Amino acid sequence: MKKRFRLLQITLLAFSVFLLLGSVTYAWFSKVNQTNVITIDSASLKVEASLYQAGHSLSIPNDAEFILVENSITFGNVIPGERYHFKLVVKNIGSIRGKLTVNVDDIEHSPNLDEGIFLFNVKENSNSILLNQNNILFEDLIIDDGNEVILNFSIELSGIAHSELTAEYLRLNHINIRLDQIQE
Repeated sequence: MKKRFRLLQITLLAFSVFLLLGSVTYAWFSKVNQTNVITIDSASLKVEASLYQAGHSLSIPNDAEFILVENSITFGNVIPGERYHFKLVVKNIGSIRGKLTVNVDDIEHSPNLDEGIFLFNVKENSNSILLNQNNILFEDLIIDDGNEVILNFSIELSGIAHSELTAEYLRLNHINIRLDQIQE
């Protein structure tokens, strides 16, 4: 009889502990307040660009003469006064406007090539191509989201070039196009 009574007491105690833990757990989770979902919208800056070259001439070429550039650009066997025309089409495909900077930062050249032989010409403003430095072509241009800009520039051979430089070369491997967020 004592064993049965002791078994009944243990069973009731286990049931009471289980019931107490279940009640506390239910009360805890049913009483916790929930807030509304917090949504944070963010904007994106994305750029799409294409570079076109129209060969070399003294006059500005028309749009039909430009062809898409898919590899590095090499200038060799050049003649003083030659001018190579380029068109860079940049489109802001992001969701906010941005500030555009375009620079050339990876230039290979022959060992005997001096600075001042090749010039970047942007809006009829000629600057010597810096062979071992960053060359900024365009900066601080504002592009609204969904808009595109067409940037024309040329690379020309200065008048100080001479026949001994015909074996020299210049290669543009990388044009860096950067679109930064505008802090307002």
